[in-house]
Amino acid sequence: MGSINRQIQANNDKLVLKKISGKTPKHRCPVCHRFTIWFTPKGTNNKECYWCYQESRKRLEAKANGITKMIDKMKQEKKELEVKEND
Repeated sequence: MGSINRQIQANNDKLVLKKISGKTPKHRCPVCHRFTIWFTPKGTNNKECYWCYQESRKRLEAKANGITKMIDKMKQEKKELEVKEND
């Protein structure tokens, strides 16, 4: 079953990357082991795997959202303390 699932995922990855870039991927990433295309993100000189880049972006966005929520929570607590002190 595992090999069938891997073939299905590989074929799906190839179709997605073909739609995105117009090229058929031929190589696997050594990190995530998925068929991929390599590109250079803006502002860097490093080539990155498309799938690894997407995962890192998701993690960064989740981390940023978590920090934003934490800051909002701290601001709310500070407002509540100020209201209690004024009463």
